[in-house]
Amino acid sequence: MFNGTLNSVSQEIFQDALGLCRQDSNFWAYTAMSAAINIGVTKAYGYAAGLDKVVQTKISNPFENGGSMSSLEIQRAGYSRDLIGTLQKEGARFYSLSGGGHSGYLATGSAFATKGFAARFLNAIGFKHTSIVMDGIVSQSSIFGNGDIYGLFGVCHQRANEALFSAGVSNLMVSMNGTGAFTYLTYALHGPHGNPAIAQQIYNDVK
Repeated sequence: MFNGTLNSVSQEIFQDALGLCRQDSNFWAYTAMSAAINIGVTKAYGYAAGLDKVVQTKISNPFENGGSMSSLEIQRAGYSRDLIGTLQKEGARFYSLSGGGHSGYLATGSAFATKGFAARFLNAIGFKHTSIVMDGIVSQSSIFGNGDIYGLFGVCHQRANEALFSAGVSNLMVSMNGTGAFTYLTYALHGPHGNPAIAQQIYNDVK
């Protein structure tokens, strides 16, 4: 059944409508369907488990227009180093979060250390970094330490989802404001929370 649907999506949407070759259409059809299934299953679990939905409110970025904060202010606010770095990116957006009995912050900005035209282009196509902190919850754990390699186990979107899930809310980065369209692609590749078992086996085989 899945293969039949995959072939139909590949043929009718990506080949006939968008004009891609068969190989490319199969890849993008699988990517789109994988993302849709991952998101659907995760949302269904959140609903069945009675998880809260997080309330997201856009707030002022303290680093906008050359603004700054002291180390003490940063500590009192509960910001993480990664959140601070994201807030200082061009076109960064800042949100307060509440849900599951927790509160926190979400920052989004252009992916990687980009500035100028590159940053504006990445923001425009939805290729964004996300950083999240929830009180009482370990915020986005390192994706570089202990063999946990960026891009193999997951990316920032998966770590942000872990923080939300740990806070007892059902939201995913794809349903949050300002996170960008590329969250769908990372979900197709890594799932909502990453695939550490598969990635760890690959890492052990090649190291």
